[in-house]
Amino acid sequence: MHLQGAKFEMNYPDIDPVAIAIGPLQVHWYGLMHVVGFAAAWWLGRLGYVMIAAGAALILWSRRQARDVPAAAAPAQGVG
Repeated sequence: MHLQGAKFEMNYPDIDPVAIAIGPLQVHWYGLMHVVGFAAAWWLGRLGYVMIAAGAALILWSRRQARDVPAAAAPAQGVG
């Protein structure tokens, strides 16, 4: 197969970066993903603590460690 002089084009979807706009307030998709990531970290931290409180020995987190999961996830989201 000879490709000399061939042009390849990729079609990118035209997605608006603004998810919700109410007047001058604009919420972007990446901002929503940060909120979802933070909520998932908080939920997983609470889930680990609840499993310990219920007597399941699957995750060995203390109450303090469960509280620290969202605090550790926030800077990681900023870097990512």
